[in-house]
Amino acid sequence: MDEILKTIAIIVGAGGAGSILTITTRYWINRRKLSQEYDLRADQQQHEHLTETIERQEKRIVLLEKMHAECLKSHAESMASNADIYAKLETMWDHFMLSTKNELVEKGMAKMNSPLGFTPGARQILADMVVNLVTFYLTITEAKPDITEMELFMEFDKEFGDLLVNKLTKTHGLSRGACLVMAIGVCRLSLTVKI
Repeated sequence: MDEILKTIAIIVGAGGAGSILTITTRYWINRRKLSQEYDLRADQQQHEHLTETIERQEKRIVLLEKMHAECLKSHAESMASNADIYAKLETMWDHFMLSTKNELVEKGMAKMNSPLGFTPGARQILADMVVNLVTFYLTITEAKPDITEMELFMEFDKEFGDLLVNKLTKTHGLSRGACLVMAIGVCRLSLTVKI
């Protein structure tokens, strides 16, 4: 800016007033060109920056898609593994229930029917507990109508397991599982008998 003013002062001192207008006009034209070039460079830089940003975002999207695919694959493998575990658990449960039923039959507490039939002796052993057992059974089955046998067994074990073991294991030699199966069976029998 100082150089421009010095140039203008020299021309004015030389008496070239018409030249000042020419210099001023050239100055503004050059300034406008420089401004346009600057704007163009700024637009190019902004364009380059936006292009780089878009490329980074595209790389992130590709990475996220790969991660998503890996997650889906892992989830599918986990589901297959869970299905295998559930199948094994069901097999173990079926074996446990069969051995428990066999134990009840051997001890004379039940007859192997479908469903397992309990003898009058088994019902008599639990007679003093039947009201509590049936009340609990009704509460659980009403709260969860689609309860599985395994879940029902676990609920009875939490509520009555120790009590049944103390009552039946020592006097009749039944395992915990047999005590619980007998308690659930007596509940069902009590609900089907007409009074």
